Amino acid sequence: TRLSCRGGYLWSYSQDLSKWKGETEATPNQVWVQPPGTPRVGEAFLEAFRLTGDRRLLESARAAADALIWGQLETGGWDYRIDFFGEDRWAYRHESQQDPNNFKVCTFDDDVSQSATQLLIDTDSVLHRDPYGEAARYALDFILRSQFPNGAWPQRYPLTGHYPSYYPDYYTFNDGAINDCISVMIKAYEQYGDERYLRSAENGGNFIIKSQLPDLQGGWARQYYWNITPA
Repeated sequence: TRLSCRGGYLWSYSQDLSKWKGETEATPNQVWVQPPGTPRVGEAFLEAFRLTGDRRLLESARAAADALIWGQLETGGWDYRIDFFGEDRWAYRHESQQDPNNFKVCTFDDDVSQSATQLLIDTDSVLHRDPYGEAARYALDFILRSQFPNGAWPQRYPLTGHYPSYYPDYYTFNDGAINDCISVMIKAYEQYGDERYLRSAENGGNFIIKSQLPDLQGGWARQYYWNITPA
């Protein structure tokens, strides 16, 4: 109750609350989407509610999901952080008028957009009502749209248009980008039964097979050029 900002959380706080941090220094009006921030705390509240039945824990999970909905970008995913005083910089979906110059690139790095989508799916699975289901499906449409035809995902989307000189456009396993997208698509299929999500997960699995390096080093690179060679 002392640390939450409109339902969301950072990574760490000093005991006297003089320091607030996500991956970098933060302010009290910011929350972190990048785990172990808001989505992970929300999932912990949900699991605690399942185990105890304490409705206060469910309300805390719902508040975390509400913070994510507020910070969902117009494109459908999330940036690393949400700034509740940052409407002049980020293109948040909830805004009635969008500034075309505001930041709208979402990231799959470090399970950011995937974990936020997962908390919305899980919250919807308990509450069975919007805005949680609607926001989750909006995010899932974004994840589908950002997937390459061969099943891979980039680190960030929309693409920068600076391939091959800028790495966020590469096919990206680094920091779990592709694997976490597959996981959230499997969860989405289990929750909603939409065959598009299952096909997306299968397509991602096919990319894992296609991108496996040959003997004698049959593992994977962190990132790949679009010709499926290690970048």
